[in-house]
Amino acid sequence: MLINKKLRRQNIASNRQYSMIPANLLQSGLQHHREGRLKDALDVYQLILNIDPLHFDALQLTATVLNKFEMYDEALSLFDLAITVNSSSAALFNNRGNTLRGLGRPVDALASYDKALIIRPEYGDALKNRGITHKELGNLHEAFADFSEGLRFNPQIAELHYCKANVLYELNRFDEALLSYTEAININPNYPEALNNRGTH
Repeated sequence: MLINKKLRRQNIASNRQYSMIPANLLQSGLQHHREGRLKDALDVYQLILNIDPLHFDALQLTATVLNKFEMYDEALSLFDLAITVNSSSAALFNNRGNTLRGLGRPVDALASYDKALIIRPEYGDALKNRGITHKELGNLHEAFADFSEGLRFNPQIAELHYCKANVLYELNRFDEALLSYTEAININPNYPEALNNRGTH
């Protein structure tokens, strides 16, 4: 009973903190973020965290920006704190996996991508990132399976076709690799890596 009363007080306090955050503040940060003004976005997210240190969106968005600046240790701490607030976000576990890759911890990254895909099995970015990590570890068949599964759900993502083509090439399946490079180019005719690889392989 005492615990329930304490939790109710915490929830009331949290709701009160959310109500103190101007409705357009997060949107302002997101706009800076989308338009590449990452320092400005960080400043806005920090304002939100000063009001509510456990604001889920501000935590994970701050961590995502820190990834861009290769501040992986700080990003990981924020992602882990965000998980204590909400552990059901596939995007959070996907981005956390990217942080772990940046820290040179590919096996831990795979575990984070796995969690993202348990939450959202069709998540193309997580399948792509897990496939890239498997490829980096030399697990070519696992990488191929991830890229193929990603394309089953997201056939219009050019990068998935490109990544699949690279694995097919390493598996000496050259004709199939050429077809996959072509698929990537059909979706994005200005895909320089796919154009280059199709021309040289």
